[in-house]
Amino acid sequence: MNERVGSALLSLASSWLGGAFDSLSLVVDREIAVRPSNPTQLAAQELEQLHAKFQLAVVVPVREQATSGTACIFMSLKDATVLADLLIEGAGAPADTLSEERKTVLQSALEQMTVAAEAGLKNALNGAFILESPRLVDLAGGKEKVTDLVGSTDVVGVEFALSCDTVLDTAVLFVMSLGIVQQLADKVPSPAQEPRLGDATAAATAQPVAASAQAEPALKVSGMDNINLILDVELSVVARLGQVEMPISDILALGPGSIIEVGRSIEEPVDLLVNDKLIARGEVVVVDERFGLRLTEIVSPSERVKSLG
Repeated sequence: MNERVGSALLSLASSWLGGAFDSLSLVVDREIAVRPSNPTQLAAQELEQLHAKFQLAVVVPVREQATSGTACIFMSLKDATVLADLLIEGAGAPADTLSEERKTVLQSALEQMTVAAEAGLKNALNGAFILESPRLVDLAGGKEKVTDLVGSTDVVGVEFALSCDTVLDTAVLFVMSLGIVQQLADKVPSPAQEPRLGDATAAATAQPVAASAQAEPALKVSGMDNINLILDVELSVVARLGQVEMPISDILALGPGSIIEVGRSIEEPVDLLVNDKLIARGEVVVVDERFGLRLTEIVSPSERVKSLG
């Protein structure tokens, strides 16, 4: 792997995980830091041994104009259980297994992280990146081959140190097909170019990285430092007074003057939804002859995650 491809991979991986873990930091209300080592090309023997270190893989199809491929983020089962516990407002306690309930919570969080990662890639690397829904894959027993997940036997990767307070001090591995990174290398800003956004992107693109060099930390993306990557993402905001189910016959019978009971008393707060996800509750007010919503409650991180399902 030459210097240009190594630099492109580092920029891609850093922008991707930077946006994703900034989003997760907001949800769990804890600072999560990620720091990459140098990118490297993984030999066949290393690919076969990944199952021993990482028991789970997050598989995300990625498209950029005419280029398409797959990125995989490998993590240990223990780390996945810690993240799942944080998502339900736990203390970050590890577990031996990932229950179906916590797997659902983690999958929902991964969806949200992927949206943030897509925004991070578009803003930091100025590309029309589209990330499809992530798939959580259990690697136990070696039923899923890494080469099948990535779609190639020529695989390159970057390992990221991952830390969160005292509950996480570990590593995750970001990998892509060498061919895909080579196709994207010319579209990723070169190390000599001025970075577009944020210190995180500057650090990711400021130093050329050789695949043969000794692995050294090149970037730290922590907590809120990289939040500007997703600030311009547009979301729909809806104040929901109530909801009701009606048969089609009753709907067809509606006319001027009809009254619909929405199943909520006047004392109950109004829901505030962002992209159809419950975020807060409040009371209706009038401001300059316009309706408004005074927020009285922000839902907890665990409720927000549950609403993603």
